[in-house]
Amino acid sequence: MERWFEEAESNLVDGAKMCLVGSKSDKAATHRTVTYEEGQALASRHGCPFCEVSAKMRDNVKTPFLEVVDSIVKDQQLMNANANSRRGGTVRVNGDNDGGLGSGCAC
Repeated sequence: MERWFEEAESNLVDGAKMCLVGSKSDKAATHRTVTYEEGQALASRHGCPFCEVSAKMRDNVKTPFLEVVDSIVKDQQLMNANANSRRGGTVRVNGDNDGGLGSGCAC
């Protein structure tokens, strides 16, 4: 797992949020490769939250997404940096972008 964290951290942009997600929480503790405590400790070492999910049981599947979005919204410095870095060329949903000649998208 350390290798995956190293790779993820080397590709992060400033202010990016990470969350370690353990899957198959529906399995009995005796059949798990990694215990909850090991997952929590690894996440703590890397300064990110830890969450266990079970796709099979549909348990906690939305939780890591909601937690990451919540942490982004609560990070005022990150929100301000994002607002200041927006450039032109965005698509307006309501209104005419360029007289009907194209979408106005910078991509």
